[in-house]
Amino acid sequence: MSSNPTSDELQAAFDFLPSLIAALHKLSGDPTRAINLDALRPDSAEMGEFRTAIEAAKLKVVAAQQMVAAMPGIELTQQQQDAQLRECERELQEKREQLDKYRKLPIFSHSNS
Repeated sequence: MSSNPTSDELQAAFDFLPSLIAALHKLSGDPTRAINLDALRPDSAEMGEFRTAIEAAKLKVVAAQQMVAAMPGIELTQQQQDAQLRECERELQEKREQLDKYRKLPIFSHSNS
């Protein structure tokens, strides 16, 4: 996966709840009827599907954790991130002022003398 995941990659990595909820609903069956105890047997097909859904959810959680851990700056506190942002904004402003200053130099002026 790239160092900067796309929105679709992030959504796929973090979107595991719908499949897990669907597996729970399938396992529990119709809520208006009594619980099917056969579905809760360890060797039942429903329990197998549930285990598969749980394992898939675990894999997605691990992948999401790895993506978060790989994010640049994740090791910084909020205060450190704010300080870094202020420094970058100050540097940007300084560079804009330098650019304006250089644009005003005679060599860059487009006046027809």
